[in-house]
Amino acid sequence: MQRCGSKGFTLVEVLVAMFVLSVGAAGAAATQSQLARLREQAALESEAVQLAASL
Repeated sequence: MQRCGSKGFTLVEVLVAMFVLSVGAAGAAATQSQLARLREQAALESEAVQLAASL
């Protein structure tokens, strides 16, 4: 049963698109969280090196 000239998206297409976008957003959030932890660790290591060099 095809409709001639139908426009728009089906519910399945919208749900699949929402799923794909949510997986991408979750991945981006996880990456941001990991980068924040790595940035903090690098700052602490840099401070430790500076303190050791000043001895």
